[in-house]
Amino acid sequence: MDYREDRQYLEDQEELSRPQPKIRITPQKFLPLIIEVMARGNIKSSDLVKRTGISKSKICRLLSEQRQIDNAALYLIFDALGIDPMRALLAVGRFGQWEQYFDLDVEIIADLIDVLPSFLSKARSESIRTSISRPGAIVLAERLSEMIAKNDRETEKRQLERPIAGM
Repeated sequence: MDYREDRQYLEDQEELSRPQPKIRITPQKFLPLIIEVMARGNIKSSDLVKRTGISKSKICRLLSEQRQIDNAALYLIFDALGIDPMRALLAVGRFGQWEQYFDLDVEIIADLIDVLPSFLSKARSESIRTSISRPGAIVLAERLSEMIAKNDRETEKRQLERPIAGM
């Protein structure tokens, strides 16, 4: 049976075709992610002061939510902690959950957003550019997802076939 005839598939397509709700993104929404990255890296506020150049009192007020994080401080903190801004924006802004920052799919999407523009620009340089409809974007996303999943399966197979050292 063709998977396109599957009822669940059709329901998923209908859901994807709906416009996504707008999420109001403020720098403050990134605070739980910042705190989690600091915890995972065993980074103290004093370390963040050294890495960012932001005063200790401001860092303490930001982390305790006594002061709003401004965009300049946010980017300094992201840079100091090695937080990928695009990945953070996807997790917090698109998915509405800072925890999604650590999801491998979000990492892949952020990487694609980073590299796709130059490839797309080069590939389309000799043609008349047109927009892509939402259904067209869904088809492309589905194909790309299948390619990524195929790569995952092939990578897993190679890893399973690789001899274990010392055996």
